[in-house]
Amino acid sequence: MSRQMFIFRMVRGHSGDDPFENTTVNVDSSRVHLEISDTNQVSIDYTGDMEYVLNELSHSRLRHGWGVANPNLDLRLDEHTWIENYIIACHKYWYLDTDPSHAMGRRKILGCMLDMHEGDIIFIPKRPDDRHFMVANVKRKYCFDRDTVVEETDLRNDFRHIIAVENIMRYSYGSGTLQPGIFEAPFRDAIRRIQGHDHSYRIFEDFLLGWGR
Repeated sequence: MSRQMFIFRMVRGHSGDDPFENTTVNVDSSRVHLEISDTNQVSIDYTGDMEYVLNELSHSRLRHGWGVANPNLDLRLDEHTWIENYIIACHKYWYLDTDPSHAMGRRKILGCMLDMHEGDIIFIPKRPDDRHFMVANVKRKYCFDRDTVVEETDLRNDFRHIIAVENIMRYSYGSGTLQPGIFEAPFRDAIRRIQGHDHSYRIFEDFLLGWGR
């Protein structure tokens, strides 16, 4: 299999787009309503979230949010269970009223992490600051961090989706690398695969070849 390329945005806390997937999902609404009615809401303190994520990246762990452990948001769960858990988590942690279509949209975006394989390329725009972007290679496939035991209010409780990476490099935007605009539409999702039919696919490929990646 030829290596794939992805764009991975480090979003702050529970911020991000408002995804929507017009599809039918089998959801146990009675379970969802019961869990929500019996769940106390929790406010996660996201102070220092990007510093934490960047520090984890320096240890070869690329983390993403929307990944609490209770309810379990491991992306390898079956679809309907994950959707139900996500709706419950939105009420518990993020004070959001959501529905299966929104949850499915979020799962579709995060699900790109399941498609990442060893050797694939990940572009991280605007990190560590707005003048730079970062590039890394996937070292191991997706995993979900169940081992980090913290208070539910701790930001580490949210960033449990992990891709192990290596060969992490930082580049300045510019004519010799990539211009910042290349990471704009159609790449506004938090995580998105760069498809062969995307108009900028060749530009990303040429960059990798030119920099010996």
